[in-house]
Amino acid sequence: MDVEIFTLCDAATVSGGKLNILGSFDKLYSETFPFQHPDLAVAVKIRFDALESGLHLMEIRLIDLDGKPIIPSDPMHLQVTAPDSQYAVHMLINRYHGLPFHHPGEYHLDLVLDGEMKSRIPLMVIPAREER
Repeated sequence: MDVEIFTLCDAATVSGGKLNILGSFDKLYSETFPFQHPDLAVAVKIRFDALESGLHLMEIRLIDLDGKPIIPSDPMHLQVTAPDSQYAVHMLINRYHGLPFHHPGEYHLDLVLDGEMKSRIPLMVIPAREER
């Protein structure tokens, strides 16, 4: 299993077997805290070998530096089938509306598959008055 894409972005779609990503980022700016980010998406593309076919459990977790969740994670079941006996590609987009950030600092977005962390994205939440 290879995580080919795991990114925060403004928007994403899957169309014609393609994952389309708009505005990938790793920093958010706010003039006040706490604040809610209006909309963002997480785009994921995972390639599974044929031998990894079957049911998998995937979670996307957004946590602060203390490991506390920002929002509850919602485990998803992935049924992976490699029709050509070589590999299967799974593309997923999670959209989030009104994500709360109580303070500036470093946050992490974790991709967990079958109980094992496979990828981590840092997300810096920065006061807008700081130089960009």
